[in-house]
Amino acid sequence: MTSDVVLTGWSVGFCIAFAIILVVVVLVAAILGLAQRIAHQNRDVAVTLARIRANTSAMPQVEAINAETRTMSLALAAMREVLEPRRQP
Repeated sequence: MTSDVVLTGWSVGFCIAFAIILVVVVLVAAILGLAQRIAHQNRDVAVTLARIRANTSAMPQVEAINAETRTMSLALAAMREVLEPRRQP
């Protein structure tokens, strides 16, 4: 009896497993790289949003300023009518 053991099945299985593991490692590395880029962009967006918030914090006060301006304009118009002499046609 000869004991010629054929291990080609095992060899092929290990090669396929190695190839699959290699593909998974490459995909995980790519995903982690993209996640890092997204994290950097997220920080930039947060800084930009903070700047925008600081620049537009006075926007709710515009309506109050407009109301005060209207009130002052009406008061000045009323005073002008009182102070100006009536013109005779």
